[in-house]
Amino acid sequence: MGLFTRKERSGDVFWRTPPVRTRDPQQLRQAGIDAHVAGDGRIMMKAGWALWDVGPLHENQSADLLTDGLKQWRAQGASASEVVAFLRDCLARLTTGGPGAPADLRTAPPSLVAAAAEHQSTRCYMATELALLLADTDPVESTRTEEAVYRAITSCRVEFVPPRSMAWAQACAERHGLPAPWPSS
Repeated sequence: MGLFTRKERSGDVFWRTPPVRTRDPQQLRQAGIDAHVAGDGRIMMKAGWALWDVGPLHENQSADLLTDGLKQWRAQGASASEVVAFLRDCLARLTTGGPGAPADLRTAPPSLVAAAAEHQSTRCYMATELALLLADTDPVESTRTEEAVYRAITSCRVEFVPPRSMAWAQACAERHGLPAPWPSS
């Protein structure tokens, strides 16, 4: 997924800097909760990313802090280019690893299913956000990125794909004359 690789920049991006100087998940989570109460999307994103650095995405509300923080940050006026940078950085991480989904979800331990579900649904959410933002702000880049976004979504288990991501992927398949990404049930 070369389109999702992080480009080196001078200085680090804010979301990669923890909101507090600790690697303690409880303190990071509390910083994220405090930021949520204060309505500070940037700090929520910092806390979510820091929690993801010290543990799985599905623990300590890491994914919630990232997605809710992103929504708040955008509402607070984040520029499209900054949001695109965040989404690409996040997708680079989400598409290069993470817990695999068990073959049989019904018999697998709930902890394994939860880990895979959170990871894959967050990947779909971020990919869909990137696709829709680029479609609105940069049609040329949107076209260039669409196939990578499509693969990021369709490589997930259909059970974990949110309806909005599923609709986007199906519309993308129709636009490009591809077979339906998932069999109809």
